[in-house]
Amino acid sequence: MEEDVVDSKEHGKGVIDLVLFSILAGSVGIFVKLTNGMNAISIVFFRAFIATLFILLVVIFKKKHRDLKLVFPMHTLFIGVLQGLSIYFYFNSMLITSVSNAVFLLYTAPIFAPILAKIFLKEEIERETIFGIVITLVGIGFILDPRTFSFNSSQTVGNLMALAAGLFYAWMAISSKTLLRKVSGYYAVFWQYLVIAVTFLILAGPDVFSNVLPNLWQLLTIGTVCTGVAFILFMRGVKKVKANKVFIITSIEPIVGVVLASFILREKLTMFTVIGAVIIFIGVYTVIKKKAFTPYYIRKKRYLNKLGILGGMGPGVTAEFYMDVIKKCRKGNVKTKYNSDYPHIIISSVPVPDGHMWEDFDEKLVTKILKSECRSLEYQLCDFIVCPSNPVDYFIKKIRSSIDIPMISISEEVGKHVLEKKYHTVGLLGTKFIVKSKVYDFLLFKHDINLIKPNKKEQERLNEIITNVVAGKRLESDKKDLLKIIDMQKKLGVQAVILGSTEFPLLINQKDTSAKLIDTMEILADATSKNLIKKQYKIHRSINESFV
Repeated sequence: MEEDVVDSKEHGKGVIDLVLFSILAGSVGIFVKLTNGMNAISIVFFRAFIATLFILLVVIFKKKHRDLKLVFPMHTLFIGVLQGLSIYFYFNSMLITSVSNAVFLLYTAPIFAPILAKIFLKEEIERETIFGIVITLVGIGFILDPRTFSFNSSQTVGNLMALAAGLFYAWMAISSKTLLRKVSGYYAVFWQYLVIAVTFLILAGPDVFSNVLPNLWQLLTIGTVCTGVAFILFMRGVKKVKANKVFIITSIEPIVGVVLASFILREKLTMFTVIGAVIIFIGVYTVIKKKAFTPYYIRKKRYLNKLGILGGMGPGVTAEFYMDVIKKCRKGNVKTKYNSDYPHIIISSVPVPDGHMWEDFDEKLVTKILKSECRSLEYQLCDFIVCPSNPVDYFIKKIRSSIDIPMISISEEVGKHVLEKKYHTVGLLGTKFIVKSKVYDFLLFKHDINLIKPNKKEQERLNEIITNVVAGKRLESDKKDLLKIIDMQKKLGVQAVILGSTEFPLLINQKDTSAKLIDTMEILADATSKNLIKKQYKIHRSINESFV
């Protein structure tokens, strides 16, 4: 009961933070309009420059300066440029059209995300999403107002610039997904605004400082209050409020902008703008309601990481893997005396239509099922996902692009193990699909490691062995033939053999052969338990420090 009360209080604080964020972020257009004698390039520069200094001071104060260490420079630069273009078009639109039109058209950004994902990531667009996009386009049509639409009109140009801002914002959001899995929110904001500041300083030239003093209070407000403080409030709020409610609360941001523009700037709303805004809200909500996830790096704190296991391929392996993770937790530094000491694990056992040994299957259908199940695990607030099935690594890039939490790759973890052991020649045993799909090839060839694969006859036999294990049959004849194939690879000079099917460890173990075995299931279980334990200690430590 006490825990429920605490959660309720924290939720209330989170709602207040998000409301304040929406008010501050929504008011940025007012201060842009109140500037005098400055163009959009200059305003964007000062917003970025002041925000960069503000975030830097906050990071130093919180002693999180290590979060700002530059990694993935080209990716970071690209995202900064996209964000800069989005802000530039947004501010420009505000200077030549109404604040209400600008904020409502920027708010269409979510409809561009699935379109860009289709173009660049080859993701399928669901029917409901298409329906939401069509609804939003109707709303855009109302705001553009066909009665007065003309490319010679500053109003029309401003409206189109606001749409361009939404497009670049969506592009930035998609491009930053993989980066945000590896860095903190402070890193993303600091480097984005630093890139923007440098870029727009070059574009503005020496005249950028000519009208600073008359506009100093507006620029300081835009950079600190509407950007820096707003960002911190958002970071705090989403830690305490469920993802599906975050969208509803922050949807007041454009409303705040419009209300303030009406009272302070005396802007008048047209009936077409009001109708268009309502339709846009409905369309955008239709598009994003399935994907309103809280990013993994700002998840609500828990004592233990919550694990999602994508299983069922096959069921026996999933059950064995679960117990392996539990055993490794027991052997680790976590005291597992009571049930409450164990990690929260959700297993999604999926009957994937993989044909026969992944040789005859509908790739689009399987991809859709895997992505859907991983999204389901994310909906249930899992902190990360693992899948004890080597073939699923063939789909991992597409799966990762569809979720906002990390997914550990079994082949990547095996690759790390091979590099740590400094092997230069390894064997690979698995299904025909694993051998042909080159899940392990790119990983090992990249580091000049020789990969020895089974011949045609051996491959056929391996497929039979795996089929038997999946069906629950653990035959002695299968075990003997598997060991013979391993011995044959040893004679070919391999230093170790990758068991590229998680069914193999259910038949044999290291005691059965003198050849070194790389048990992919054990390696994944080890990586999984480390991720569970690592964050657990971090959270325990931060909680203890809060009482000091």
